[in-house]
Formats: sequence, structure tokens, C-alpha cells
Amino acid sequence: MDNTILIRAGDAIDRYFGVDLKMPSIVAAAWGQVVSDFCGVCFGGVVEAASRCFLLPPAFTGSQSALRITQLVGISGAASGVVIGCLLGMLNLLSMDLDEVERLKRFAELQEVFQVVIKSAQENIGAQSGSVFLVDEEKQELWSHVATGISTTIRLPISQNSITGAAFVENRPVIVPDAYADPRFNPAVDLKTGYRTKNMLAFPVTSLKEPSKVIAVVMLLNKEDGFSDADQAAIRMISIHLGLFLSKCE
Repeated sequence: MDNTILIRAGDAIDRYFGVDLKMPSIVAAAWGQVVSDFCGVCFGGVVEAASRCFLLPPAFTGSQSALRITQLVGISGAASGVVIGCLLGMLNLLSMDLDEVERLKRFAELQEVFQVVIKSAQENIGAQSGSVFLVDEEKQELWSHVATGISTTIRLPISQNSITGAAFVENRPVIVPDAYADPRFNPAVDLKTGYRTKNMLAFPVTSLKEPSKVIAVVMLLNKEDGFSDADQAAIRMISIHLGLFLSKCE
């Protein structure tokens, strides 16, 4: 029971607090131990009483209890019971995704990386705003994980009918000098966000493990004099660094 509570409590603390508070896993494990010890104090007597319904303690005399062999057998039995109990508690690990918390922590770190990437792209290229679109393979969508100046999450289908989708499907950068003149542009996004899109640059980010696989799309919006081929070269270097970090989460 103690090991089960320790494992489950430590995993829950690491999952729900460790990611947000950037708590090391060893700290979450320590808090799991606190919860386990607390439950042991509160409910240990109940477990002990329940066990007496099936196992009665031996009725030794004082002299028998003082024998060395009795003490050795008692210690050996207690130690064996602890080991067996811990091993039974560790069976919980078979039903848990042990890598999920680490993925969540890496993903939280990527949030900061995305912010740096977009800020760097804005400063070096002169875009007014930008966003990073990630892939939701289950829903076959691209969604904005980070978007400057916009609090709403944008979701787009993976298809060539959108500018972001075209960059993803075709695995090539897309420059749009006039967003509203391009049939792929969806003005409903501007209506939803209250933002006015003038020109766009969508650049695919590929996986380092599979260079032909697109794992994200960087979108930059509204450069005063429009985007050029030189901007593509600048954002290509940024996308390589972003691909490096994203590949760690694959």
C-alpha cells in the first residue's frame, strides 16, 4: 500500500505540479513519500487490524521471544515482507506512461523556446506578429501553440486550401504579398481574432530524424515592405533550431 501511494502520488504531483512549477522529479518523489507516510500513519492501523482476520501473531512466551533465532526469523520475515510488498507496489509502473511527464516538461520548455523563436524572427525580419503551428495528427489539424498578439488558439485543417496547410503539405515556404487576394486565405480567422492580415510568410519546420517530415510551421505576418527571398534565408536558420528542439519531443 505504501509503495502504491508513493508511486501514484509522486506521479500525480510530478504531472500536475512539476510541469507548471518546473519541479524536478526527485522533489515530486519526495512529496510522494510525504503523502505515503501520512497515509501510512492514518490507515496503517486499519490494514494491521484487517490482517489479523487472516493471520494471528504467534503466542510466544517472554523467554521464547528473547531467543536469538526468534529475533532473526522475525527480522527476516519483516524484511522479506517489505521487499515483496514493494515489488507488488511496483506493479503499478506497468500500467503507467513513464515518459509522459518528461514529454510534458520538455513541451513546457519548448513554450519558452517558441517565444524566443518568434521574437527573434520578428526582430530580424521585421514582422509585426508571428506564430508557431504544431501538428495534431489525430484531428488532422494545425494549431497555433504560440501566437503573438492573439490570445485565441487558431486551428486549421491539414490541406492545401490554407496558406499554413500549403506550407505543411508541400514542405516549402509560402510568401503571400496580399493575403486577401490569395484564395487560400481564410478571412474568418481575422474576424475571430480581430487582427488584420496584410502579407504572410509560412515556413515549414522539418524533423531532424526524418528531414522529409514536417513537424511545425512558422507563420510571420505583416512586414511593412513585404516578405522577400532574403527573409526566407533568415527564417530557415531559425527553423533549423526550432526543429532541433521539437525533435526531442517526438
